[in-house]
Amino acid sequence: MKFFRALRQRLLAGNRLSKYMLYAIGEILLVVIGILIALQIDNWNEDRKLKIHKREILHEFQESLKSDLVKLEANMKINAKIKHSAKLILDYMDKGLQYQDSLSYHFGATTSIWPIQVKAGVYQNYRSSNLNLITSDDLREKISLVYESRYTNLNRTLNQYREMIENASQNFFPTRFESYWSGNYETWKQDNNFSSYDSYDADKVKGPMVPLDYEALREDQEFRYFLKTLINKYNWLVEIQVLSLKEAIDDLLFAIESELDKEY
Repeated sequence: MKFFRALRQRLLAGNRLSKYMLYAIGEILLVVIGILIALQIDNWNEDRKLKIHKREILHEFQESLKSDLVKLEANMKINAKIKHSAKLILDYMDKGLQYQDSLSYHFGATTSIWPIQVKAGVYQNYRSSNLNLITSDDLREKISLVYESRYTNLNRTLNQYREMIENASQNFFPTRFESYWSGNYETWKQDNNFSSYDSYDADKVKGPMVPLDYEALREDQEFRYFLKTLINKYNWLVEIQVLSLKEAIDDLLFAIESELDKEY
């Protein structure tokens, strides 16, 4: 700065106006260049922060989706017993086999559904603005497909399936079974840990249902229709939706990993 100040004073003292003008223009250019460099550094820092935030968002999606996949696998293993029990009862009836006490647990199992828990919280947190950080249109579409379409469809069809069973419990079962989900609840409650979702003993959550007249039930075409419809609706309203969701989640996880590898 002392050098430039001395140079400016010499030019003014020597009445060298033209050279002073060139000097002044040069000094202005230096100031402009300095400002542009500062702005570029500021933009670079801001861009770096946005990329870090984007990375954090994508990692949150990864963790949430992987957790959902684990829960879907566990829930479907439990829910698969519904279809197994319905088929077993139909097989007993078709073969004219006599009633056994174990059948009461299968009657109860056909009317239960283990809640399928998937979380859309991470999507709700970021969909309003922060998803714009994801520049890939394809990735944003895959995220929307999972959370706006597949999750919504699963919840909708699960509600339809529950309504069918609830309707049967009110209008169909009372004339055919002693009660809806009997059994010793107090004993079950003592044997299970309520503090953890994964610690439940799913094999004990059966809610047995004892038929009023098994022989009459075996010849009951309306009850057979219910069991066959239950299997079909389980396939279309539960299983196929879960398989579709799992496929979409796998595809989304692959797209997220590809996006992370591409930018980092």
